[in-house]
Amino acid sequence: MPTYTEMVELVNNTTITFIDINGNEYSQDEARDGAIPEYKLKCIKLTGTNGNSITIPASGIVGYFPDPSLDFVSFQGFLWTSSLLDNIKYAGLFEFYHMGECEVSTNGRSLGMCIRGVKSIQ
Repeated sequence: MPTYTEMVELVNNTTITFIDINGNEYSQDEARDGAIPEYKLKCIKLTGTNGNSITIPASGIVGYFPDPSLDFVSFQGFLWTSSLLDNIKYAGLFEFYHMGECEVSTNGRSLGMCIRGVKSIQ
């Protein structure tokens, strides 16, 4: 899993494209201007200067403990980082929303968020 620092680098050093459920692509500014209606976000694509990209689905929240319900799919997406913070109560979290927001923050570890494994290529 990427660390908090690696996710911040990813957000700060890539071009972010928001993709709706019909496959239409929007810049972050277009998404901020309301181009994607609620519950119509499919994923985001982060593209580096070398042309490599990573796509992250708008998977929503898997569930608040102890309620395992799936919520906010096609509205927002989250990925945990491997970084534990504040005496392990919180962890780093990558998050994005249909209205063009994309950031790395922290949240309580009782939330059911997705993870994504990564492999370093040397």
